[in-house]
Amino acid sequence: MADKDPQWIEHAELDKGSLTKKAKKAGMGVQSFAKKNAGSPGKLGKQSRLAETLSKLRGKGATK
Repeated sequence: MADKDPQWIEHAELDKGSLTKKAKKAGMGVQSFAKKNAGSPGKLGKQSRLAETLSKLRGKGATK
């Protein structure tokens, strides 16, 4: 099993706002768009899965 990078989030490729733009263009919210496209191949799928992961890290009751 490969060693997991404990700082993986710092090394993630982030193109801030791009998933939000895609979701708004589709007329959806970001989380619903991410959930719908999580199984997609390529960059859209990676962005969607990362958005879902980060929303879980944020936790319930957290503020922006």
